[in-house]
Amino acid sequence: MKKFLWISLGSIVVLALLFQGWVMYISDTEEQPYEVLTTFDEVEIRHYPPARMISVQTPTDTSRRGNDGQFRVLANYIFGGNEREEKFAMTAPVHMEQEENSRRMSFVLPQSAWQDSLPTPNDSAVQMHWSKDDYVAAIRYSGYTNPQLEAEYQKKIIEVLKEQGIRHYGNFRSLGYDPPFKMNDRRNEVIVSIDPESKAF
Repeated sequence: MKKFLWISLGSIVVLALLFQGWVMYISDTEEQPYEVLTTFDEVEIRHYPPARMISVQTPTDTSRRGNDGQFRVLANYIFGGNEREEKFAMTAPVHMEQEENSRRMSFVLPQSAWQDSLPTPNDSAVQMHWSKDDYVAAIRYSGYTNPQLEAEYQKKIIEVLKEQGIRHYGNFRSLGYDPPFKMNDRRNEVIVSIDPESKAF
């Protein structure tokens, strides 16, 4: 009974945070800046300048597993769960990366906060960092994503990069732009880092 109650309360908290994120999304949502250099078939070659981010990384075998738990940790920080109780606007996209024994989720902070000192998170699992200057191959698709769809689009990217003689490296990442309550015109992306010296763009 106690376990059931814990799960129910946890689900309520997640839904409340997601709803709060939805309210912020339906206004003008700031998106992480990037430049499209060229397009091959459906695959865009992009340049991402460094961005200020917060992340949480958890082993796949812990009680914090899953996107809901990681979203809750990061959302708590931007909704005031920090030493100054400072709040930050929700931005897009949410970055998700699966490694061999762990998963990582990241939020991009709004650009207005990039030059400021950030308040210390209440939860020590929240990591604050700058993303690297990155060149990536990206493909966009709609609907609700799942591991099978992500694998299909990863395969598509690999095929296009091979045809173009472009080297890629590192883990594929998934980008989500919409809250779960949005039903139509959803935007999902799969990206992977590339070597910009392998081809002139």
